Amino acid sequence: MSLFLNAIECNWSLHSAGDWISTEWEIYYDHTYVTKVSFVPKYDRETHQKINVAPIINAGKLDDKTFSDLEKLLKTKEWRDPNLNIRAYDGVAWKIDYYSTDGNILNSSGKLGYIYGEKLLEDIVKVLSEMQKPYGAPACVKVEKQ
Repeated sequence: MSLFLNAIECNWSLHSAGDWISTEWEIYYDHTYVTKVSFVPKYDRETHQKINVAPIINAGKLDDKTFSDLEKLLKTKEWRDPNLNIRAYDGVAWKIDYYSTDGNILNSSGKLGYIYGEKLLEDIVKVLSEMQKPYGAPACVKVEKQ
């Protein structure tokens, strides 16, 4: 089973015990996928112990149309607009990698970071959001063309 896409969404906003911290998508060439949603541990004030919050793990299979739509987006050569200047202070950050069947990265969003205003990356995220609803986080963002 070859990995087709790996995407990570991280909460860069302030968070407290029990809040959502990240979601990871792994999609394979056979159309199967696994999503994992992670949370900040809770804290028991009486015992002064951290209580781990179990991640939510979902698995399934993408239909042919959704897989095809996603593949068309991923095959686009330029994922980022070099003329965008994104200034954000919180919200969510993404890292998205698209793989060949032999395991090499064909395209990547780069290091974990903001994608606000990046139309193609936002379109990829829309497809992923249909598989696992994102938790999201409030953001203070300014996107400008240079």
